[in-house]
Amino acid sequence: MDKKITTKKNIQKNALTKARKATSTKEGATKKIAPAKTDTIKKQQLRTEVKKKAMLQALEKTLGIVTQACKLAGISRDQHFEWLKKDEKYAADVDDLKNIALDFAESKLHVAIQKANVLAIIYYLNCKGKERGYSKNAEGFDDDEKTPPTKIIFKEKDCRVKNS
Repeated sequence: MDKKITTKKNIQKNALTKARKATSTKEGATKKIAPAKTDTIKKQQLRTEVKKKAMLQALEKTLGIVTQACKLAGISRDQHFEWLKKDEKYAADVDDLKNIALDFAESKLHVAIQKANVLAIIYYLNCKGKERGYSKNAEGFDDDEKTPPTKIIFKEKDCRVKNS
């Protein structure tokens, strides 16, 4: 079974390639700077872009867990949060990744429902089935009345409903 393992080095290499392509298509700076300084600035910008791309890839891989992503990308948490404050595009890209973890959790919920996990079914119905009357408040009672919740008892293949 061939499974591609994404390592810190691979993430940084992929990000470097993408950043080089992105910076090679950008127009030059309007300020005139001495050639040596320009090269240094371009190298720093390229390194920063590479690190940002690596961090975005790491965030995607870790489902948005910042500490793990920072370790994988080889940057500090402070650097990540600094980029979030100063770079609107980076912040927007990070924000887009937040849905990945939610999508992952929802897919696992659906798998649990398909396997007839009662808690997953009840949770889903309480969240998505409110208009059909499946909503319960924190105490387990219907929002509009103070009757105890219905208990569902599963024994082997026999299913019974019992009112408390």
